[in-house]
Amino acid sequence: IGILTLFIFLGGAVLLYIPGLVFMIWFSLASYVLVYEDLRGIDALKKSKAYVKGYFWSVFGRYIVLGLAFLSISFVLGSIVGLGKVFFGSNITNYNLMSQITSQFFIALFMPYVIIYTYIMYRDIALKKVPLLALQSAEKKEYIIGFFILGIVVAIAAIILLVLLRLVKL
Repeated sequence: IGILTLFIFLGGAVLLYIPGLVFMIWFSLASYVLVYEDLRGIDALKKSKAYVKGYFWSVFGRYIVLGLAFLSISFVLGSIVGLGKVFFGSNITNYNLMSQITSQFFIALFMPYVIIYTYIMYRDIALKKVPLLALQSAEKKEYIIGFFILGIVVAIAAIILLVLLRLVKL
């Protein structure tokens, strides 16, 4: 699901960032659909989109709040680590190592809260949507497949471009 969602996001991002952002919000609950409802691939993506339908701005706002919390805590920790440069002096290697360790430690501590937060969001929306989804008809898969293919093409083109740029430098 993660790779499928990534390529669809890349396909939407080719059309500018707004469609990519919309796809990211629509399909943000697909991992939970996969795990808790045992739907796979495009069916999980369709179900995620159906859950988000009618709650798009609410889901978007929740991700904004989550991102702002992450940035705020990162800024505070970065400032504290920045003060560590005083202790390490001019030895930039020790400072960079300390910065990397602190960053990875923070991410390891923050990610369980992100998972719990998004699970609760999934659960709340799923409980509200269950009766409504039973009435909805099947949605076409073609546009999802199209953006998936476009995302793969973009990823391959980016890799080729990076290799070519690397060869030009040599």
